[in-house]
Amino acid sequence: MDARRNIAFPEILTVSRFYIDLQLQNSSEPSDGYFMECSGFKYSHELIEFNEVFPQKVGSQTIGQVVTSKMPGVAKVDNITLKRGMNCSMSLWRWISDSQNRRWADNCLDGSLVIYTQKGVEGARFNFFQAFPVSYTIAGVNVAGSDLAFEELELACENLVRVI
Repeated sequence: MDARRNIAFPEILTVSRFYIDLQLQNSSEPSDGYFMECSGFKYSHELIEFNEVFPQKVGSQTIGQVVTSKMPGVAKVDNITLKRGMNCSMSLWRWISDSQNRRWADNCLDGSLVIYTQKGVEGARFNFFQAFPVSYTIAGVNVAGSDLAFEELELACENLVRVI
């Protein structure tokens, strides 16, 4: 019997089954986190490279051998971009306005990106912390168009952690 047939592989998650959990302060909406698209979830380290010289015996002489070492530097979380169909709620705009008016530290929010399995169970959860808006864009409007109006929000956040 082939032993490989008994191995259970983890389910591959699809990009279309996700939810952004973002609840704004003083919001009358049941959820402020319904977004149609998100990008920019990236965690990285700056790279520190340094050279060291070690003695190496070559024949009767000792010469220096240069060895390059690498180590992780400062951790960095990229900005997150969220996109959704524009609606009539003012909750998101009030949060942006409060953050613009030099009260961003009081308005930082924590949130989550949840990606679901095909059965509707959480397959992955990424929590982001101390997020605040840094950019807001409204998609171009056109009198001859029939597309939905979209808004795009860019968030800076301090940390990103996968918990599931």
